[in-house]
Amino acid sequence: MPDRPRLPLPQLLLFDLGERQCALPAPAVGRVLPMATLAQPPGLPPLLAGLLLLPDEALPVIRTARLFDLPEAPPTAATALVRLSGAVAALLLVDRVVGLVAQPEGQRLPVAADSTFSGVASAEIDLPRGPCTILDPARILLREEQARIAAFLAEQGRRLERTLGAEDRAWRPSPC
Repeated sequence: MPDRPRLPLPQLLLFDLGERQCALPAPAVGRVLPMATLAQPPGLPPLLAGLLLLPDEALPVIRTARLFDLPEAPPTAATALVRLSGAVAALLLVDRVVGLVAQPEGQRLPVAADSTFSGVASAEIDLPRGPCTILDPARILLREEQARIAAFLAEQGRRLERTLGAEDRAWRPSPC
């Protein structure tokens, strides 16, 4: 019987939240950006660290440490923003991006649904640096949170519209 070709192992983007090692499936990551100055408009929902203002959109920055009830560390030179790809236009604030790693075969251990906020952890794996929690990007924001953030961004857009007028507006916040 001929050998079947082996498919490449799924890739994970590995990052740190304090002492905790976490990962996202690589297809869920749009890009990794360095930490930047974040806008802090009034009424910012507690889950958000701020908004990253880009020329054509305002992206909400999620306080990822809060998903694990971890203390937030002050930003450093290693702090990064991980842009999610797909339906949720948002960034995750992480302490440090380690890089891409291949997900070991057959090592996924289930995680108790109540161990993280809204069951954001889908599995845990063992890596050379220790245990690593794999996040499910679809569970990072509840629908209610997505709706609140979209309403918040829409309100910011209306405030800007009233302040600058339609023709002077440099950016338009995009809903989540």
